[in-house]
Amino acid sequence: MSKRRLVEDRAMRNAALEIFKTDLTQIKADLQTKGVGGRVADRLGEGARDMAEDAASAAEANSGKIAALAAGVALWAFRNPLLNFVEKYLDGSSNTSVADHGKDDIPVDETKDVIAND
Repeated sequence: MSKRRLVEDRAMRNAALEIFKTDLTQIKADLQTKGVGGRVADRLGEGARDMAEDAASAAEANSGKIAALAAGVALWAFRNPLLNFVEKYLDGSSNTSVADHGKDDIPVDETKDVIAND
């Protein structure tokens, strides 16, 4: 390797080292103004905000489907009280509750008689 080539390589190395040191100094100064934790919090906040905006726009585009889903979930969650209400106030002739159908075929009044006779 020639001496001239060695001098050129050394000059390039020194120039690259100076660029690196300048970048490092800028990064340190930037981190002093706002720490890593603040940067992470900002990044997570931006991601959450973007996700909330996407969810809101999807909800606006599909509001009818979301309302139908919510109504279906509410009806399913309150199915036994609703069925008992319908049976009690509209029919009024049954002795068993709708929630008990399928558990056993003995009406409530007959069950009390069977228990009393044992």
